[in-house]
Amino acid sequence: MRPYAYVPITNMYAMKKKLFKNVNMTLQDIFDDWEMETSDNFDLSFRYSHKYFSIALSFSTVGIMIYWSALMIRE
Repeated sequence: MRPYAYVPITNMYAMKKKLFKNVNMTLQDIFDDWEMETSDNFDLSFRYSHKYFSIALSFSTVGIMIYWSALMIRE
């Protein structure tokens, strides 16, 4: 579940709380069934500005971020 989905779910639960209570379901029961969404990202960028050229590479996965950058001076 994406973090921005929390508010609509909690609002719906608050509006229909009696219906959920009748079937013995709590808000925590709803959240326990959902997993957080995860993603792996890869980014490669090249930048040129006047005399400077740079390369940046980044890769991130769950909890780990690897970043490498190089700056090359061109005359």
